[in-house]
Order: sequence, then C-alpha cells, then structure tokens
Amino acid sequence: MFQFREYRLKYYSIRLVLFISCLVLLGVQVIGSAIDDGSDKKQLVCFLAGLAIMLFLSLVDYHFILKFHWLIYLINLGLLVYVKIAGDEGGGAQRWIRFGSVGLQPSELAKICSILFFAWMLQKYKDRINSPKVLIMAGLLFAVPFLLIYKQPDLSSSVVFLVIFCCLLFMAGLSYWYIISALAVGVPVFSFLMYKILQPGQTLINNYQKSRFLGFLYQDSSAAELAKRGLDISDINAINYQQKNSVLAIGSGQLWGKDWIIIR
Repeated sequence: MFQFREYRLKYYSIRLVLFISCLVLLGVQVIGSAIDDGSDKKQLVCFLAGLAIMLFLSLVDYHFILKFHWLIYLINLGLLVYVKIAGDEGGGAQRWIRFGSVGLQPSELAKICSILFFAWMLQKYKDRINSPKVLIMAGLLFAVPFLLIYKQPDLSSSVVFLVIFCCLLFMAGLSYWYIISALAVGVPVFSFLMYKILQPGQTLINNYQKSRFLGFLYQDSSAAELAKRGLDISDINAINYQQKNSVLAIGSGQLWGKDWIIIR
C-alpha cells in the first residue's frame, strides 16, 4: 500500500508547480508557433500526463519508493538493454522505445533511476563511503547502465549520467584525497583523448559526435582558417545552426522578445 505524506495544504509548494507548468506551457506555445504539424498538441498531452505523475509522486513518501531500490535499478537496466536490442533507430543512434505515437527514451529515465538507487546505496554505506570496497561496488553498478547509454550511442546523456554519479559521491562525503587523485589522472587523460579525437581518422567516437566538437571549437573561425584544418565552413554552419539562430533570436528580440511567428 502506498504511504502518503501527511501534507498541510499551506506547506505544499503550489507556487513551484505553477512555475513549472507555466514554463512548460510557454515551451509548448513556442513549438506551436514554430511549426504547425500538431507537435504542440502531442507535447501538451505528454505535459498533462507528466504533471499528473509528478503530483502523485510528490505526495508519496520517498522512503516508500526507495524500498524498491533494486527493482528500480533492474527495470532501468532492462529498458536500456531492450532499447539496445529492439529500440527505434534514427540518425545513427538507437535510443527510443515506441508505443504507437508515444516514445520513451530510457537514457532520460535512467538519470532519475540512478539518483534514486545511488542515493539509497550511498546513504546505506555512508559510514564506509571512502572504503575501496564500497567505491568499487558503486563504480561497477554505475558502469553497466553508463556503458549501455554510451553504446546507443548517446554521448551527451552518458556525460550527464557521469556528472550525476560524481555529484552523488561528492554529496555523500567522498574524501578530497579521492577527488584530487581523480582530477590528477582525469585531466591529462581527458586532454589526451580530446587530442586523439580531433585527429583525422579517429575511431574513439562517431563522426557526428566529432563534428559537434569541431563546430564548438571553430564556430567563429573564417573560411580560410577552416580550410587549413581540412574543414568546410558550410559544414560548421550546419552543425551550429541551432546555436547561431538562438543568438540571432536573442539579439533581435532583446529583453522582451517578439510576438509568436508562424514559420511556413
């Protein structure tokens, strides 16, 4: 049976719910103003479903949810394995599970599941958080879903997943000796990997992922500078299409923005 919190209405953060709802509805309106293909209606339905789930879970005692920590972890793994085997593929990546017109991206759900599971685990072993045995066990449990996400491939979500895990360790009281040691090893390794990734013919990441790095690093370079590096300015502009248009939108709209514009 669900264990509900005994809330007094005056202590419930209704204002936070309203703020979230307003931001999401604003986003839905922006989608509808940008393209008229029914995407805004689909987003609105998903928002209402998500809002109902959020309100329900906000009333459930989180201690009750954490009783199912292993179930949460295994369901998370099951979805990640399923999407790897039978998920929808698009753009060179296999990340979605489709239920008719509705899609589920397990890598996004994994972020929430990881917070719940590792919060329980690190709280359980809080007195031994700096024990090598506990850290190795936590690292192995983290590595399995991390690799499944990375192999989809989904580099951005895997990086976010890694950052979440590191933040949880830090908040659990990880020794600064471990943190400094990890930085001492991680910074040179990261620098070396970045150097290798930027070399022609690299195989560490996919080409589209490398293109995003190049687009970020050389976004303000001239056509002549890009040509020296074997790059074409049209490719860089295509990669940075969204960023450049965001800058233009902010620059033209200024502080108060502009009216909705329907793009045909």
